[in-house]
Amino acid sequence: MTPSAGPNDLRDPRDEAIGGSTVGTVNALPTITVVLGILFLLAIPGLVREIRRRQLLTASRNGDTAAAWTTVQDAAIDVGIAVPASESPRAFAARLVDDHGAPAGELEVLTRAIERASYAPTRVAEYWHGDDVTDAAIAVRAALVQSAPPARRLLAVVAPR
Repeated sequence: MTPSAGPNDLRDPRDEAIGGSTVGTVNALPTITVVLGILFLLAIPGLVREIRRRQLLTASRNGDTAAAWTTVQDAAIDVGIAVPASESPRAFAARLVDDHGAPAGELEVLTRAIERASYAPTRVAEYWHGDDVTDAAIAVRAALVQSAPPARRLLAVVAPR
């Protein structure tokens, strides 16, 4: 026993003779912080896309037909479908129905609405679209995402284009 050791000292003197090393606990906080930081950075594109989608749907419910159409185009881009600027809305809608299984009825509602908004005289009251066009855009988006392969579907949510 060492001179400072009292009767209540429960340490084994052989531990000090071996080298005095003791097993300590590892602080996991830095590792957890780094992992959470990386996960947050990876989630940013998906969060930004979700915020944009919600803004577009709100604008669409307020009568902005172009916002509903943009929602469909964004969904198509996210699942890897080309959206050329030179393609008319009607041709794009037909391609979505024929090649990608999008619902024809909802795309017809959207196509008529975007054509009226783009080419008709600017009498907004005659061509008011709100919930019907928004609901059609939501249905088309869901169908496009559902028809995509699982890997593309995951990328569309986690890392949209």
